[in-house]
Amino acid sequence: MNIFLVHLLWTVLLPLAVSGVLYFILRGFVPKLALPVAMVVAYLVTYVVVRPGWPSFPPREYRDYIFIMAVVGLIWSILEPFWRKNVITRWVPRAVVVVGFLLLLLRNRFRSWSTLEDVLWLLGLAIFFLLSWWVLEGLVENPKPVLPVWAFLIAFILWTAVFSAMSATHGSSSMAQLGGVLAAAVGVVMVLSWFLKVELNPYFSTAFIFILGTLLVCALVFPNPGIPIFAGIIIALSPLLLLVVKATPTLRGHILRLAVFALPLLVMTAIFVIRFLATYNEPSF
Repeated sequence: MNIFLVHLLWTVLLPLAVSGVLYFILRGFVPKLALPVAMVVAYLVTYVVVRPGWPSFPPREYRDYIFIMAVVGLIWSILEPFWRKNVITRWVPRAVVVVGFLLLLLRNRFRSWSTLEDVLWLLGLAIFFLLSWWVLEGLVENPKPVLPVWAFLIAFILWTAVFSAMSATHGSSSMAQLGGVLAAAVGVVMVLSWFLKVELNPYFSTAFIFILGTLLVCALVFPNPGIPIFAGIIIALSPLLLLVVKATPTLRGHILRLAVFALPLLVMTAIFVIRFLATYNEPSF
């Protein structure tokens, strides 16, 4: 079998199987945590298989941080409700953990950048990460989810699929694959929650943003060439459109929100895929 198909099968089928089985096991014991635990464990298991092998600890390269931040995100989503009492106790610890992660991730890059570049990249990526977190949390907790689970399913899979496509067109097949793993893991737990009529919760949104936020940061900084900054901003902030679009909570309103959310992502992806294919098919002399 073609090696590409083998990797594709592992990338899709393994997280589907692991997250589905775990969700059914956990929902009877810890219903609020079943979604994030199933998603993160499926992601970690598939990461080890497709990479292959365990990440280095302490981390030696940026892909190691993706695994570690997935674990941190799951632990954070479980523990945060114990101290999250107001805006300060919610966002100050979040800012500390995000800035600490970026300082560790970028420490080697700081040696080649100027002090001004260090500060701009650190502040820009921290704001980028925290703003994405705020948007996603607003979708899930505002004061109840903005969309039904089936609409979130479409939005989340599209969100992660666009990230994978952008990574693939900018020379990072491994980042594209890790994005595909996240899409598969998220997709199956959301399908199950839809059929079982389980609403999304902050545990899920926190665990998810730790993984996708880390993927986006790594894809912006490390592959050569990385995802363009403006493309990363569009990917990160496109869910904001789901919050700001005023639509009635009907089927037509949900479809309108999804259409407005999807349009910039699909247009951007189409442009870069066409450019990539045109470059790929250029004759060499």
